[in-house]
Amino acid sequence: MESAKSASASAKAKAANVAAKAEEKWDKTKAAVAEKADKVTSHDKAEREVAHEKKEGRQDEAELQKQEKQAQNVADAHAIKEAIHARGAVNRAPEVGGEHAPTATTAPSSTTTGSDYAATDPVHTRGAVNQATGVGGGPAPTAPMTKSTGSDQS
Repeated sequence: MESAKSASASAKAKAANVAAKAEEKWDKTKAAVAEKADKVTSHDKAEREVAHEKKEGRQDEAELQKQEKQAQNVADAHAIKEAIHARGAVNRAPEVGGEHAPTATTAPSSTTTGSDYAATDPVHTRGAVNQATGVGGGPAPTAPMTKSTGSDQS
């Protein structure tokens, strides 16, 4: 599920980048058309130079706006991915020293004695009695059955 949301965020950023590029091209085209209109209505070479400078400035501005939008799109996608990752980390077990935190069903650590471990481990408590509560973990194990021979019976 997380990878689908992450892929969706990436696709959304790519689509927004395509839109920013299209808008930039449109703005550059408008600048070129405006330059041609200004050149047609100009009366001397100085006015034509001013029209050309305006076009260059508009195109540069369009390029800067495109780059800002693309940077914002990347930041938005990154924020979505971080939020997904953070939300997923809440559901995971906490880690201690690079390993998962020990639980009642994991092997005993060096600080846990055998009797403490047997009292807290629900898997290995069959027949063991918790000394603190007096509660056992299940039926006591029975003695192993031996093969009887006919001579043992009287």
